[in-house]
Amino acid sequence: ESLMLWARHTARISFAYFLLSFSASSLHYFFFNTLTFILFNKLISVDMIFGLIFVKTLYLMETIIGIVLLISLVKSAFCETTVLLNAGRGDVAVYIPDSYDAKKPLPLIFALHGFTGSSEIVKKHWRMTRLVDEKQFILCIPDGTKNSKGQQFWNATEACCDLENDGVDDSSYLRSLVELVEATYAVDTKSIHFMGHSNGGFMSLRMACDHADKIASVQSLAGAMFLDAE
Repeated sequence: ESLMLWARHTARISFAYFLLSFSASSLHYFFFNTLTFILFNKLISVDMIFGLIFVKTLYLMETIIGIVLLISLVKSAFCETTVLLNAGRGDVAVYIPDSYDAKKPLPLIFALHGFTGSSEIVKKHWRMTRLVDEKQFILCIPDGTKNSKGQQFWNATEACCDLENDGVDDSSYLRSLVELVEATYAVDTKSIHFMGHSNGGFMSLRMACDHADKIASVQSLAGAMFLDAE
């Protein structure tokens, strides 16, 4: 499958490159031939001028179309499908391969933002969505709860980051979200993973402690655990 995806993406980008090259040649032809015609043909009739403008305009339009197609085709090379699921706190973005097959269970990865962060920040800076097709996995990027200052957080441990003691049960919520994705898509139950930055790292480690029966592995970047190891 990886070879097929690579071949498909390579073909798209190669075709886009061909279009751009053709368009660039057309653009070069437009300016070079126009200049040459003017320099070496001093006697130009009105009809010839209009004919020349018409032909060159066509070349320019081809160039513009080629550039637009290049942009659209390169974007389509990373063609994960985005769906929204709701486990009780609003819509959560879930990214599945464009070639998703319900008969083939896939690994599930949760990516958790840090304190004051968001799912959009994770998507922008981690850039994991572009790997969904290539590596064949399902990606879920949820948002934490907002405190009174509008800062999003995960209530991971007493160390981080329920600063206003709201007491929100993120551990249960995230497990319910895992189970919702499992109920909606074919998930490899032995390959469910959590990763997070800072507060999201705390929360990932908390999930490993609370749901070892469900979570296969976790990765924490700049996140720790409980204040009291006991």
